[in-house]
Amino acid sequence: MESYTRLADGGRSPENEPAFTPPFSSEYDQRKTPVSRLRAWWAEHGHGSPAKQYPVSGYLTLIPLSDERLKPRRTKLLVGGLMLFAVLAAVGVFLLVPRGISVGEVELQSDHMSWNTTKGTYQLKLLAKIPIYNPNYMKARIKGSLKVFFYDTEAGVTQVEQVFARPRALAKSPYMLELVVDASNVPSKYILTILSECATFPRRLIFFVKGSFGAHFLGQTQSLSPIDTYFMIDCINGGSVPPSAPKPPDLAHQEQ
Repeated sequence: MESYTRLADGGRSPENEPAFTPPFSSEYDQRKTPVSRLRAWWAEHGHGSPAKQYPVSGYLTLIPLSDERLKPRRTKLLVGGLMLFAVLAAVGVFLLVPRGISVGEVELQSDHMSWNTTKGTYQLKLLAKIPIYNPNYMKARIKGSLKVFFYDTEAGVTQVEQVFARPRALAKSPYMLELVVDASNVPSKYILTILSECATFPRRLIFFVKGSFGAHFLGQTQSLSPIDTYFMIDCINGGSVPPSAPKPPDLAHQEQ
């Protein structure tokens, strides 16, 4: 029978064997996410049973960059939500940004006029139409007053407590504010002046109109442009002065 002779192999002991498993356990514990730590705590304390411990592997695995696990999750949903929020914010700013409210040209006409030199009486009511342009997308509250003067004395006043001007999104034309002003409250000495001017040529009266209005919208107050104009009354027709008559045609030009 053949015999084998044991060769000297250096006498390695198990203690001298190289460790092929690197000490990655502490680094692995540090890389644990808060969610995984919470799950481990809940499994140990919540259910009354300790969490199952898995042995730590010492092998390293290379993951390619094209792996799905390295890509962020729900990217399209996140981008879509951000875009929707940006669009809603832009629309909200466009609709809610305050825009200036303006007043157009005031139209005045006589609603009622009567005078009597024998009795010494006089009465005049004016109808004022004030266009208000509201370029906002929300209605505005209008407040103010309109006063009528005969020379330097106040003949009448009308207070506007609260009216709402429609926004431009709901109205194609400006909001027309119509007011009736009783301009008959003048002192007796001015009544004699009015009667004398109506009894003599050119039988016209001139009144001055002044108004101040404010607009309240979106939590702020805006002072509108003041109204400062005049108005002429024809005592005979009981209304505003008619426009000047048109020029006669050129007869020499017609003969040619």
